[in-house]
Amino acid sequence: MLYNKIDVHAHYLSPGYKKFLKDQFNDMGDGVKTPDYSIDTTLSIMDKTKIDYSIISISSPHINTGEASGTLELANEVNDYALTQHRKYAKKIGFFASVPMPYVDESVQVINQVAKTGQAAGFTLPTNSRGTYLGDPKLDPMMQALDDAHAIVALHPNAPGIVDSNVNPTVPQPILEFFFDTTRTVVNMLVNGIFTCYPNIQFIIPHAGAVLPLVANRIPLARSLNPT
Repeated sequence: MLYNKIDVHAHYLSPGYKKFLKDQFNDMGDGVKTPDYSIDTTLSIMDKTKIDYSIISISSPHINTGEASGTLELANEVNDYALTQHRKYAKKIGFFASVPMPYVDESVQVINQVAKTGQAAGFTLPTNSRGTYLGDPKLDPMMQALDDAHAIVALHPNAPGIVDSNVNPTVPQPILEFFFDTTRTVVNMLVNGIFTCYPNIQFIIPHAGAVLPLVANRIPLARSLNPT
């Protein structure tokens, strides 16, 4: 089917993710009130903006509950919800599956399961999960599973692992820090050779690389100081 307009950065809230946001963030994830949501929200926006097809994914603060089993359970819940919407609206809705990062064994399990079903358009990964950043060697088995699956991986910015409370304390994290965290993460991936070690992964980098174009000429120096 030919689509004129596809949105690859559309978000959804499953019932389990809504509960997670309420329980762990008092409905104020990233300092922003959790909005009302149903799949009709997405379909209505698509209709108003003449979007033919949306690939929905979970937004920040992502799904880390603080321990492996709970994060795996939530990953399965949000993915099952998205799969249900995809099956119900196959010509309008696709999805990027969430991964229980940074728990490596659980992440590999979900990646292999999702890849086997072949229903997801790809995967979404946060730039960091409670301070573990993409590019960290601890995540190599997860990256290898994605590479083996020839996966499309959409990065999504998150609040940085450490936030200085003395700087811009009244500015919500998405306003500024998301752009910096995208840049921080991609540079971390570059200097650790992620893009060359896992060439079968197709990455979607949000916000046109954020600050990356401004610092791109500095990256070769960083790599020469930290060869991989």
